[in-house]
Amino acid sequence: MIKVLITSAGTASAISVIKALKRQKEIDVFLFATDMNKLAPGLFFADEYFISPPITSSEYVNTIIEFCCKNQITVLIPIFSKEIRVIAESKDLFDKHNIRTLIPSYKSILNCDDKNLMYRKANNLQIKYPKIFLKSELEEYDFKNSPALFVKPVSGSSSKGSKKIDNIYDLSFVLTSTEDLIIQEFIDAEEVTVDVFCPTVGIPKVISPRIRIETKNGQSIKAMTLKKEPFIDLVYSICNEFSILGVSNIQFFKTDHDLIFIEINPRFAAGGLMLTIESGANIPLLVLKKILGMNISENEYQSKEDIIMLRYWEEIFIHA
Repeated sequence: MIKVLITSAGTASAISVIKALKRQKEIDVFLFATDMNKLAPGLFFADEYFISPPITSSEYVNTIIEFCCKNQITVLIPIFSKEIRVIAESKDLFDKHNIRTLIPSYKSILNCDDKNLMYRKANNLQIKYPKIFLKSELEEYDFKNSPALFVKPVSGSSSKGSKKIDNIYDLSFVLTSTEDLIIQEFIDAEEVTVDVFCPTVGIPKVISPRIRIETKNGQSIKAMTLKKEPFIDLVYSICNEFSILGVSNIQFFKTDHDLIFIEINPRFAAGGLMLTIESGANIPLLVLKKILGMNISENEYQSKEDIIMLRYWEEIFIHA
């Protein structure tokens, strides 16, 4: 039996990872989950759980390591972006205690998380991405004769803090904000997320694009897989440039003529991971097999197009 710890059990990503590892029959797994919130839903899908300190705590890393050692847990699957960064920074310590994970280097994660660094690397690749504006360029911006703008934090996850700006009043607030923001042109086009798995650094073996049909709170509630061929070259270039290892999701705008790079996140996708798993590429299982040194066939990397996902609410009941 392989003992696995999954973090941030309150997230949709963690729940999807737990479901994916529960449904597979190849590896006998015992799943532990952790979260700082004792009512995080994913805790109750796992076989056992514990409550961890917040990621901002100086005790976070030691607590995770101590729990893994106490329970003979040898595989760690971090979920939340900030956790992945902290664990990558302390990877030597986890390795020392024989706690294995499959994540990019700390430097690679910083290049993905910091949007300014990310777009500089995208510029090196000469791929298209939304035009970026300096605040000084926008002091007399004319919305009547110019496109709307889009603002988002330089570092952040999901859609938190992101907003369309289409009037001078909202723009004035952005220009006087002390937050570290990035201001871009707003592109009105279909958004495509590509789930990616790189078993070795920079070499993607799973490339599974999907389009959002409907979203709620930034997550897909209706989505469909697409053909991967138009995305292959771009995904290869991006994964190689960012030295991606393990899982990531890459986002694009799809216009009639172009694919426009939005961002790369070195983590499991929040909303549509189950769609990629259902389409044939069980990425959480692939992560586990790679960590364990198991053979992976080429068929396991493949995903089918035109699979549609419909998401609905489901309740969990516990005795307080």
